[in-house]
Amino acid sequence: MKSSLLSILFSFVTILIVAQTKSTTQVVLTIDEFTSMVRKYHPVAKQAELRLENAEGFERASRGAFDPKIEANLDEKFYKEKSYYSTTNAVLKLPTRSPLTLKAGYDLNNGTFLDPSENTPDDGLLAAGVSFPILQGLLTDERRTTLRIAQAFNEFSEAERKAIYNDLMFEAYGAYWNWYASFQKRIVAEEMLGIAATRFEAIKQRALAGDRPFIDTVEAFLQVQLRTQQVFDANTVEVKSRFFLSGFLWYDDENASLPTGMIISDITTPELPTGTPPAELASINRNDLLQIIYEQHPEIMAYNAKMDQLEAEERWKREKLKPKLDLEYNVLSTGTISAEDATFSTRNYKWGLSFSFPIFLREARGELQMQRVKILDNQYLQDMKAISLATKANAAFINWGNINSQLSVARNNVTNYATLLEAERIRFFNGESSLFLVNAREMALADARNKLVDLEAKLEMATIEVRYLLGRLAQ
Repeated sequence: MKSSLLSILFSFVTILIVAQTKSTTQVVLTIDEFTSMVRKYHPVAKQAELRLENAEGFERASRGAFDPKIEANLDEKFYKEKSYYSTTNAVLKLPTRSPLTLKAGYDLNNGTFLDPSENTPDDGLLAAGVSFPILQGLLTDERRTTLRIAQAFNEFSEAERKAIYNDLMFEAYGAYWNWYASFQKRIVAEEMLGIAATRFEAIKQRALAGDRPFIDTVEAFLQVQLRTQQVFDANTVEVKSRFFLSGFLWYDDENASLPTGMIISDITTPELPTGTPPAELASINRNDLLQIIYEQHPEIMAYNAKMDQLEAEERWKREKLKPKLDLEYNVLSTGTISAEDATFSTRNYKWGLSFSFPIFLREARGELQMQRVKILDNQYLQDMKAISLATKANAAFINWGNINSQLSVARNNVTNYATLLEAERIRFFNGESSLFLVNAREMALADARNKLVDLEAKLEMATIEVRYLLGRLAQ
């Protein structure tokens, strides 16, 4: 009766083992394939690209201040069969990247009650000339400042896009190596279950033959039950990490307007870690970390672009401390402009000067003062961020070295625990040891293997952390 019960229980355990370790064709999802898909299809990556489009739109809009502009006006008054006045005005303005604005206009005015200064010949009057700021607006003006801000915003958006990629890829790498660790731990748990099940069957057969007491089969079966539960727990953790990793995988569906999410199948396996840092990190001198961050990190580049914007605004606010003195000169003609008309003369021209100057300049000086505070604030934030990143990168380098040293110890531990286990098994089957000691050796080996897996994943993430802190995951 005891043997029948044990056979039924063993059959149940065998079903569980087969369900967990069924042989299927495995598909390896490499880290390069995974990260390539994240960069190409992830919605956050798509969103990062939109920032460039927005910046391009802003720059295009700012260039609109230099677009040629046509203005026209027609005004007439006719009352009791009498023409009081009729005025027709048209002007073409051509702003340039310099302080000059070119103008060309046509006026045709007549009427009984028209202001005499507005009278024109019967064929109308042509005008061609320029307007030119002599003081305020000579070095820079609002439209040139807006364009420079837009160009700096383009640079800011590019840096911001890279910073988003940097953050996204750091999270994606973390999800991948977390999946790797849980996947390998599940394999360890399944192997330990297989060993316990095989030993249980062997002990059962020896107990039935009278070579071992039946109490040993109970202890062996308890180990099978315990490790079956460990397989279930490890499988749950692996499934969760695999589904979390799936959240980073998207693809373009022809039948959908937006990217569609993917689910990694249970036959997919992670790539084994290399355990070596990229060549780009091996050549880095830790004393140069701060300089590298200032030159390459996208968040620091964003501060640089922001500084360009603030300095462009500061130049314009400093320009506003000057008085306004604008000159306008137009050559007048009733037809084609001749060489004589194009020269300054006392016969056919219209010119003028406009001047304004606020005596106390409180508004201009206040705006300039606030702008300089913004510049200093941005500089302080940039310096603090750069120093913080350099400090963390230095710590990450040290952490990578420590984990790398621990790895060699962990590999030796696995080898030594495996040697002790093999010796303990030989002693057990020779009747010189107990099942308790064999189980203890096996669990020690499983713990050592799991620690080795954790260290392998940590080493990869330590490498990724260094690249992340240097801003290189966006590349």
